[in-house]
Amino acid sequence: RDQPRSRGLGDVYKRQVDKLLTNYFSNNSILTRPDFQGLCNFTATTAARHIRRLKEEKKLQNINTYYNPIYAPMPGYYGRAKL
Repeated sequence: RDQPRSRGLGDVYKRQVDKLLTNYFSNNSILTRPDFQGLCNFTATTAARHIRRLKEEKKLQNINTYYNPIYAPMPGYYGRAKL
């Protein structure tokens, strides 16, 4: 058979997280890790891993201190207008 190789579930989870965050940021301006954890039903570790990935992809930015992070969407993501 000549079927394309599966890319696994990673892309599916990423799209689901993006949809959840788009909906979340339509009603909220900031996000904390516990908020994200509850939103996606993740453990604290998994939530932190996804937040780190979203920061690396320049979709979220920390608008507070390193030790008390508060996240906001970058321009062009999750319903926030591009600059």
